[in-house]
Amino acid sequence: MRPPIVALLLSLPLAVSPVHARVLRVAADGVGPDGASWASAYPTISRALFDASRGDEVWVAQGAYPETVTLVDGVAIYGGFAGGETVREARNPRANESLLPGPAGNGPCVASSGVGAEARLDGFSLRPRNPDSYAIACSAGSPTITGCRIDEAAIGVACSAGAAPVIAGNYIAGCMVGVNCSTASPAVVDNVIEACEFGVHTGLTSSPVIANNTLASSGNALDFRSGAPTTASNVIALNLVGVYLRSGGTPRLDHNLVWQNANADYDGPADPTGQDGNLRADPHFADPVSSNYRILAASPCIDAGIGGVSTWPTDLDGAPRVSGPAVDIGAYEFRPGADVAQALRIAGGLAPSTPADMGRLNPVVQPPSTGVVDILDAVRLMRQ
Repeated sequence: MRPPIVALLLSLPLAVSPVHARVLRVAADGVGPDGASWASAYPTISRALFDASRGDEVWVAQGAYPETVTLVDGVAIYGGFAGGETVREARNPRANESLLPGPAGNGPCVASSGVGAEARLDGFSLRPRNPDSYAIACSAGSPTITGCRIDEAAIGVACSAGAAPVIAGNYIAGCMVGVNCSTASPAVVDNVIEACEFGVHTGLTSSPVIANNTLASSGNALDFRSGAPTTASNVIALNLVGVYLRSGGTPRLDHNLVWQNANADYDGPADPTGQDGNLRADPHFADPVSSNYRILAASPCIDAGIGGVSTWPTDLDGAPRVSGPAVDIGAYEFRPGADVAQALRIAGGLAPSTPADMGRLNPVVQPPSTGVVDILDAVRLMRQ
């Protein structure tokens, strides 16, 4: 028989102190010691991640961080802060570039191994100092990579060893390979991938989901060497080859628009145009010369995609993914009326401008946008 005091203690509910997620801040000129405020920001992202625990967020101010950032399970890393913000929604990655150039030598800008979807990289520019390096090397695990600009790498995102990351809402350009899948099955959704030798490459029994992307001005936009990729609701235009298939791959081609690829729209697979919602028509880009692949009112992409393939809730501009009866084909939804009204509200000082607004309403990709929405943006949208 237990002593009375022990029985009494065992009968009481246990009071467990809640564990609150922390925000750890990083600035290129930070001095520490603990990242609890911008005044005490860490000088490197790696130092903040060393102290981070599951559920924490790391906020990174504008500046360059020449290191390999190794993602930590359960920790989200957000770039695009000026340094002084108190809420994450106030950041602006376009105006405040948080640059990851990688380490000296031949190492990736970001490395990931065995982490889950809560490990998030959001709002960074990745431009390796060594053009033979990978921007992101993802081995196993399923991190989330979103809101990033990836330029001039040997491979933008290299996926291997069963990796299944979500690669969503990024701009990838000027790489030898935009996304490489080697025994890996990522979800590649809502991205613009342009000016790469190979846009998305699959090999060694990879079965990625490739949906609602715009792949343009590359060599082989989709380069399938093996595996069973699901390819749906993509715009594949103005490349040398749209879809290349070597014997052994079995891609599903569904509701894609493939148009004006110089050497061949399809090289290897049977041409599916007219079947399963696949189209061959001018997508009516707003201004492809300036890398503005938003679609105009005459576009056949509008409401022509297939739902249920991608569950990512927004388009590349951060706006709701479906704005009509069905999802649009490509990385952008068409919504001129709502955008004109919002541009006028922002230009008139009646509404604040969020990062998503600036990306959608002031869509300068090259050079980077100033992050200012004005009356000229509203006029441009009305002309569309």
